[in-house]
Order: sequence, then C-alpha cells, then structure tokens
Amino acid sequence: MPAKEGKSRPGDRCPYCADGVLTVSPSGDHLMCEECGRIVVYGEPKPENQREP
Repeated sequence: MPAKEGKSRPGDRCPYCADGVLTVSPSGDHLMCEECGRIVVYGEPKPENQREP
C-alpha cells in the first residue's frame, strides 16, 4: 500500500503517547504503537506536532 504524504505509516511517532513508534500489526491490517499498544489506522492524519522535516 503506497504511503500518502502526511499520513501515518510504519516508523512514525505514535499520535497518542509521543514516545512510541508505529509498527505494522501482526495481522498487517493496521499500525500499532509498540509503546502504548494503541491501534492506528493506515492513512490516519498525523497530529499537528508530527510534521515531516
């Protein structure tokens, strides 16, 4: 699945806990934070503080 600009993808910071990094879930259907365990849907918009450099 091609990543769209400004959308959540593996390796991004978690939008919920700020410490975790998003990884692909075991099922491969969505992203999951390895720190807090929250599910993040592919393509969910990033919070304002997560702009690309």
